[in-house]
Amino acid sequence: MEIKKKQFWGDKSLRSYVVSSEVRTIGDWAFAGCRELVRIALPRGIEQIGRDAFQGCDKLEEAFVSHCEGSFCEEKAWSEAERAGAGLMALALRYFPDASKLFAAMREGNSEWIGAWDEACKKFLEEEEAVGFKPFLAGGEEDYEDAAKALEEHCRKKRLIKAEMIYKRLAVMEICDPLDAAKDHGGSRSGCSGDAGTLRAFYEERLRENDMAPEYLMGVRQRPKLAVQIYDKAGVLTPESIQKLLQLLPEEKVELRAALLRLRNAEGTADMDFQQWML
Repeated sequence: MEIKKKQFWGDKSLRSYVVSSEVRTIGDWAFAGCRELVRIALPRGIEQIGRDAFQGCDKLEEAFVSHCEGSFCEEKAWSEAERAGAGLMALALRYFPDASKLFAAMREGNSEWIGAWDEACKKFLEEEEAVGFKPFLAGGEEDYEDAAKALEEHCRKKRLIKAEMIYKRLAVMEICDPLDAAKDHGGSRSGCSGDAGTLRAFYEERLRENDMAPEYLMGVRQRPKLAVQIYDKAGVLTPESIQKLLQLLPEEKVELRAALLRLRNAEGTADMDFQQWML
């Protein structure tokens, strides 16, 4: 059984989906353009994931590997480590050309799959920002003014994607237990391939260098306390940057604002009482 080519193409009503355990192939562009898709559960029997099957699924946060049929959408059904691993797999489906190989390793409970993920991630981080840009052609020729703006936006978005990859990899390092056994749902054993300290230093440096890292932090949808903790450990957050973030944060980001205020207070830079703010 297969999910056919472009079967769910552009379906904006699709927010979560459990792929049937009978499915073996996901066709090219099967879920492409499903911009509201947040979670997906893939059965272990999947043998092939087609080209750009999840292209444009910008909100896809988690891709679980499981036979679970109903409860996967409930956040409490998964451990923090499993959800972190599912976050990496979602990124692989969205951006890595070798997603099928990574899926196969994760499906088998192979703790080394994340090493392959790191290799693919490093290639993406080293890739020039302009790679993949396709200018709009009007009458067979580029509209150079619009093309320049489009290229700038393409590069900005790519840096934002890189910030997301770096953050989610650091989240796995923060959450996982190196001595934990491989999870039945496909979670990796440790999530820390190679020298964990060296890897952490590599990703933290890339996070500090990424000018879109603050913007990604403001848009983080899951575990905002963890996000602030990771950014703080990486040396991204300073009293000045915290203050700027607090000024830019929309009102609905209550948890993230509270985490930033706690950090600011802990560093002795608060100019207001946190408890009073909460009241």
